[in-house]
Amino acid sequence: LTESLRHTGQHINHDGRAGTFVKALEFKHRLRICNAYPGTAAIDIYKGKGDRLNGDGPMPYKSCNDFVTPLKAGDKLEFKIGDTNAGTFSIADLPNNDAVLFL
Repeated sequence: LTESLRHTGQHINHDGRAGTFVKALEFKHRLRICNAYPGTAAIDIYKGKGDRLNGDGPMPYKSCNDFVTPLKAGDKLEFKIGDTNAGTFSIADLPNNDAVLFL
């Protein structure tokens, strides 16, 4: 049995059940955002409705920051100046490799 499982990429777990060696690939996506919004106001960036990415304060005009946050297709990034919505970016797809994603 062990020999036949080895050929299929499976193994026997501690509890005697067959498991698998196959592991989903996870890519490292780093998000780089620069504030080039027309105007001199600082911006806040939110993932979804409430997860503020720039917890250390609003990003000043002409500044860039890198953010490490899990991203998936369908996520929305909202840009705000104070309480005013300055725009939304929707993630349609992500590359199947490690990458720096630039906005």
